[in-house]
Amino acid sequence: MNLMYHIIMKSMFQNRKMTVSCLNLQAKVVSNHQEEILFLRALIGRCAITANKMLKDIIHPGRSEGQNSTRQHSNIPEIREIENSDPEHEN
Repeated sequence: MNLMYHIIMKSMFQNRKMTVSCLNLQAKVVSNHQEEILFLRALIGRCAITANKMLKDIIHPGRSEGQNSTRQHSNIPEIREIENSDPEHEN
């Protein structure tokens, strides 16, 4: 029984040591890439807000909130216009 106790304790110590090592590595990665993490977090948040507004526009097309969000960018050319214009065959 004494031998079994030592084996279990040794295994628990090794697992704890490995867990602490992983946590230290994770903390280093987070601290080294803090700016990138914050940027991605903001980007994902903005994408989620945009997707939410787009879904609201689809579900409730007559609301003014959706009209403002989709019509703000009306001056941006559509992709179809860009694809259809071929500079080599233009003249």
